[in-house]
Amino acid sequence: MTTGKAILFTASIVAVGILPWYFLSDLKFLADMGLLLVMVMTINMVLAIVVVPLLVWLFKPHFVTRDDLLVGESIDLSQYTEGRALEQAAFAK
Repeated sequence: MTTGKAILFTASIVAVGILPWYFLSDLKFLADMGLLLVMVMTINMVLAIVVVPLLVWLFKPHFVTRDDLLVGESIDLSQYTEGRALEQAAFAK
């Protein structure tokens, strides 16, 4: 959910920054490029939000099913990092 918000926010900010080229440029080429860039940003945003998760679900890459990767907003990683620090300290001796 958070990744989708970040993608939407970033693409929207970039598109809003480029969109004035279409309306304010007196050169037809720059106006067309502004419109084209906004369309490309919108298409990339939709593909990043819809197609990438679909491909991960479809192909099930190895990193998705690993047990030692615990990443998320509600996971407290301190209990895992303390143990690894102790293991690394013991391994260094």
